[in-house]
Amino acid sequence: VPYIFLTNGGGLKESDKAMQLSKKIGVHISPQQLVLSHSPMRALAAKYEDKNVLVVGGNGSDCRFVAEYYGFKHIVTPEEVHAVHPYVCPSSANEARSKYLQNVDRPVEAIMVFHDSVDWGRDLQVILDALVSRDGYLNTVKTQTELHTTKQTVPLFFSNSDLVWSNEHPNPRFAQGTFRTCLERIFMDMTGHKLEYTLFGKPMASTYQYAESVLNSITPIHKEPNGVPHPRTVYAIGDNPYADIAGANSYGWKSVLVRTGVFNPEGDENHYMHPATAVVDDVGDAVRWIISTELRKEHPF
Repeated sequence: VPYIFLTNGGGLKESDKAMQLSKKIGVHISPQQLVLSHSPMRALAAKYEDKNVLVVGGNGSDCRFVAEYYGFKHIVTPEEVHAVHPYVCPSSANEARSKYLQNVDRPVEAIMVFHDSVDWGRDLQVILDALVSRDGYLNTVKTQTELHTTKQTVPLFFSNSDLVWSNEHPNPRFAQGTFRTCLERIFMDMTGHKLEYTLFGKPMASTYQYAESVLNSITPIHKEPNGVPHPRTVYAIGDNPYADIAGANSYGWKSVLVRTGVFNPEGDENHYMHPATAVVDDVGDAVRWIISTELRKEHPF
């Protein structure tokens, strides 16, 4: 049975995540089985490989390395901008990385948020600087008239839309979607315009299309003698109703919601807005439910 890991996490290469996950669960996971939040953004390199791209998120230069691996040739990060221009965000720690400062004063031609920000104040400031700049030059700014009468010229991409994520804390933590919400409000207040952007990650259809292509590359869909593809049922297991379940439902997959993360109901109820095909306690129960469901399809009596 082919399976993949489709996550709104990221910040490192698929091969590194596969190694990390393999050690954690004690089962070999191939990089080809992983779809990270920014994996579909690899396709943007064909259009932006020769553009200067502001890559945001993650620790240190990790997302820079991911972008380079995807084929982007000219990259700058908020950390690098801050290293050259400390006054960009005086309240943030400043660590110079002299090896990666060559693109700081080039115009920003696209902004790509690859992973959650680790310094919201600095990263929001640098992104806004690029959005309100003249032709992408970070040390420039449009006039008030231009800000309110001209359209956004720097394209903006986010790798996922999650408002929250779950860890050991009893309450969910803010995620990239909350960061985006802050940026939208600031941009609206500064310009009077709605922020324009493209979203990737769950629950976006583009991410599920990418995931389906990965599944098909692992195990191609069988065709009937008449050439018609044999229907295949895909089950998606997840803990976030707004990402995992909403995305699977919209794409036509079966969804299994677990109670071990963001979704933490008081009883046995399903999610009120994005009800799953089934609700179970954990991933083990999800797998057992899927197997029993498929067995009943083959042996209904």
